[in-house]
Amino acid sequence: MAHNHPDCSNLAAIEQFKTFFDLSTEIPDDFLSEHLISACLKLQNDTGLSEPSTDKETQWKHAQYYLALSYVLPHLNLFTLHGAASTERFVSDIDARFVDTTEINAHRKMLLQKYDELATTLRQVNTYNIVDNLIAI
Repeated sequence: MAHNHPDCSNLAAIEQFKTFFDLSTEIPDDFLSEHLISACLKLQNDTGLSEPSTDKETQWKHAQYYLALSYVLPHLNLFTLHGAASTERFVSDIDARFVDTTEINAHRKMLLQKYDELATTLRQVNTYNIVDNLIAI
């Protein structure tokens, strides 16, 4: 499924996002698309770039992946059963364990740290390019 946004010309592909984190193909693409778009817009805002230079495209996509997963993660673990967060179950031939909010928050913190590292690197590259362009004038 193609997804796009008029303000995000360099949006990460859903299929690559799912592969990067080994996410289930059963997760709706529309749900993930919303979060990838939000991540792209935030990355643009945080770096001051509308798109990366060609040599930084991988870092740009990975930053989107980490931020989007930090948005998605709490929703992937929603369960209405009392006590489900501490129970292991056998679901559809897959051993599933529902993590508690402490674990989710720890994972989100790690994802946001990785995003921040990549956004900082991309922002620094943008700053260097601005300075180089000013010196050339």
